[in-house]
Amino acid sequence: MRVFAFLLFFSIQLVAQNNENSTKKRVTYSQQPKLTWESFKGFMPSNTDFAASVNTGIGFKWSYSTNQNKIDLQYEVESYVQPYFSWVDENEKDVELLKHEQLHFDITELFARKFRKRLDEYEFGRNIRKAMQKIHGDIEFERIQMQEAYDSETAHSKNEEQQLIWELKIAKLLKDFEAYSE
Repeated sequence: MRVFAFLLFFSIQLVAQNNENSTKKRVTYSQQPKLTWESFKGFMPSNTDFAASVNTGIGFKWSYSTNQNKIDLQYEVESYVQPYFSWVDENEKDVELLKHEQLHFDITELFARKFRKRLDEYEFGRNIRKAMQKIHGDIEFERIQMQEAYDSETAHSKNEEQQLIWELKIAKLLKDFEAYSE
């Protein structure tokens, strides 16, 4: 129920953002893999228990052609941050909080790499659109599960020991999937 409430709040927050801000460009991981406090330009909600929130996602586009019944899939997958939908409590800014939010971005990049790997390895059949939707849905589900586990286990950065464990874990996984970086 808490996740539903957060998603509902998040959806309302997105709708409430100023139109000028919503037209600002998102920043991809390949453009700027390290967050700075300039990556947090959104408005902090008045009723939150959190010190910051980074809005990350995975975008993709694809097309295909066939040649002698062989499918040639072309795709672009990118992880990104949306600065105007990311916010921070100005009184809570510190290095540890930024590291925590950075790892959320790194987790999103990890799943972008996993997405590329799955697309490279998948044997597409007749219904490519359905297969793409399934792969994307699975990746998003796994990404959200990991983001929630990360926040839970680190107590939103308050558990320093778990924070370090997660930093090492994600660094290793990013290295393991380095062949699928953009």
